[in-house]
Amino acid sequence: MKLKLAAACVLATIAFQAKAHPSCGEGGRNAFREYRDKLQPMISARVRSVRSDASIERINIVSLSIRKDGVVTSSEIAKSSGSPQFDAKLLSMFPAGLQLPPLPACYRPNLITLMFPIRFRPDRPF
Repeated sequence: MKLKLAAACVLATIAFQAKAHPSCGEGGRNAFREYRDKLQPMISARVRSVRSDASIERINIVSLSIRKDGVVTSSEIAKSSGSPQFDAKLLSMFPAGLQLPPLPACYRPNLITLMFPIRFRPDRPF
């Protein structure tokens, strides 16, 4: 079965959770964009590996907590697709200990939480 991921894994919530140090100036915005651009293909590749035997569209929101060094400390389904088996399969793609790129040096918090929607459409190729 072919699945399609929604247009983009929206990582906008990082902007609200992680604030650039004032000394970064406009570079803080650029650092965020660069970080988002690094995460997007990594997350998309993991999501593409999830297969579903369902014939209906599935929409989830996944929440990840990430340390400054890029290690995922926890993940959870913030919005369920309605299928516990599918949610568990998707969540297994983001285990604690997963190494993602480290946060930009300009960002202050030692831990951020990011949320992103994922939409699977079984009738369309990725």
